Amino acid sequence: MIHNGDFFNNKQNGQFAISYELLCLLRWLIENDTESLKNIVHYAIQNGLQTELQKIDTISDINLATSGIEDNIGDFFKVLEIILVDAIDAETIRKAKAKKLMSAVNKIDASLCDDNTVRISLEKTTDSLERNPKANPKELLYKEILKQWHPQDKKVLN
Repeated sequence: MIHNGDFFNNKQNGQFAISYELLCLLRWLIENDTESLKNIVHYAIQNGLQTELQKIDTISDINLATSGIEDNIGDFFKVLEIILVDAIDAETIRKAKAKKLMSAVNKIDASLCDDNTVRISLEKTTDSLERNPKANPKELLYKEILKQWHPQDKKVLN
């Protein structure tokens, strides 16, 4: 699963690394929603990209325009990953509400269990409930939290 910051630009060797989830998103968009991609490109052309492209007349302009391309690619994938994480979180919350899990989530002490553990547990619980709708949602959630929970401190409570 994606965790914010999994994408990185390694400037030492000039390589980019992106998460598997981002690669899946790109493949899915190409295979299933090229119309939306086409709309994004048309929107960009109509709102300033065409003007920017027309400014590139000479080789020196091309060199100047491409000098920050690695940063632009990195920024693009960072933003795309943030959007993807937000969309996954929103879908997880939507499914949790549909399965009536939010009351159980609200009872979890945030000082003992971090948000990422709860989010991953919710994702796994809602997936399990889709496969087994007769299961007890709260029981599955709490079991999943215990599986995912890795306390950091050596406190008595842990």
